[in-house]
Amino acid sequence: MIRCLSYSQGEIVDIEPNIISEKINNKNLLWVDLENPNDFEIKILSESFRFHPLTIEDCLHRKQRSKIEDYQNYYFIVMNVFKGRKLEKEFINSEIFIFVSKTYVVTVHWSKMELIDVIYKKATVTTNIFERGIDFLLYSIMDGVIDDYFPVVDEIGEKIDEIEEGIFKKDDNVVYNKIFTLKKNMLKLRKIITAQREILNTFLRHDFTLIKEENRLYFMDIYDHIMRLFDLIDTYYDLLTGTLDLYMSSISNRMNEIMKTLTIITTIMMPLTLITGIYGMNFKNMPELNTEYGYFVTLAFMGLIALWEILYFKKKKWL
Repeated sequence: MIRCLSYSQGEIVDIEPNIISEKINNKNLLWVDLENPNDFEIKILSESFRFHPLTIEDCLHRKQRSKIEDYQNYYFIVMNVFKGRKLEKEFINSEIFIFVSKTYVVTVHWSKMELIDVIYKKATVTTNIFERGIDFLLYSIMDGVIDDYFPVVDEIGEKIDEIEEGIFKKDDNVVYNKIFTLKKNMLKLRKIITAQREILNTFLRHDFTLIKEENRLYFMDIYDHIMRLFDLIDTYYDLLTGTLDLYMSSISNRMNEIMKTLTIITTIMMPLTLITGIYGMNFKNMPELNTEYGYFVTLAFMGLIALWEILYFKKKKWL
């Protein structure tokens, strides 16, 4: 699917793909959005905009790391967008490919993105975005991408609280698997945010002429958001590490309790086993063997020994 917006002299119009080249030559401000493009729509990138084959190849192969590349007439930007909210499973993200120059922004993505739909709808009904320049349109897109990570990070905090509550309720591997998966996803998230911070560093350089001075503050605001994400991720990562230590301690405590119980049982059984072992020997001249009530006396004696041991352990608070 392709949609095109053209802005000129305070007027915003939807245009057909076949007149994109004409609008580019007339220096109109353009936003061309390609969602899950077909072969014909991909050709627009090479024939109408004459983008470098390497950038088009990146769009087709996907699975790209966030980056920015200078191709003289335009900049090629890759940003990672979070997809899905099931953090207990593997982290899923998608890419948005952005071509930007002083007169146009071209966005390419292979799945539906709500943030793009929201910005596109806003750009359609108001001239405010285009009036501030093509760099402000770029800011709106990037700000939407970065802000979409905050609900993810907030959910991470909730998951950590949930895991901490479950540590003392479960003694299986479910909690450990949740911790391990969440920790893995947080490392992946931090890696993505780190790469996107480098893009903002490029934009904030004063020799980066694509960004107008009056709009530079907006990109500084995105940078502040990224740094907040870093702080939150680092804080939650430390909390998760502490949660893992707490989980391992609880497992160790449970094991110690089990070993303590088994040790007490073994200690109680030791003298009883000794007595039964002695009277289990097959010697003929053992006087107690012929006693009429020897069996019952021995059982009673063994019971007294066991009772005495239990009382002693309770007195020492070992039970």
